[in-house]
Amino acid sequence: MRANVTPVGTHVELANEMEGWFQGIDTPVVRGIVEAELPTTGLAAPWLLVRLDTALQLQVHSTETISRLRCVRCELVWIRPRHVGSVLTAHDARSVFVCVVPEGRPPADHLRSITAPNFWAACRLVS
Repeated sequence: MRANVTPVGTHVELANEMEGWFQGIDTPVVRGIVEAELPTTGLAAPWLLVRLDTALQLQVHSTETISRLRCVRCELVWIRPRHVGSVLTAHDARSVFVCVVPEGRPPADHLRSITAPNFWAACRLVS
């Protein structure tokens, strides 16, 4: 049975849950709107593509630099609940994986190319 789907057009809030927040970002909350979904196999919830209300400049891990970090601008992130069976709601924040889509990268191609999420966040639906 597939997990509940969060509809396209839903507003979400991502908050720092003190376990791997956006590096270089001081604000504890970012908001955006769900633009698309990418179904997954098995019981896992689909990945949701979120367009952030405000683009972020942040540091992500990279093997391409000596410092192992690189600065990227992003206005899109993929999110998905970390725990099987977890459903995003407006009442309680749920822990989600966050995969940053660097500007200029096709979102679906980028998601398929990564091996691990960039960050974790507490996510809830907002009106």
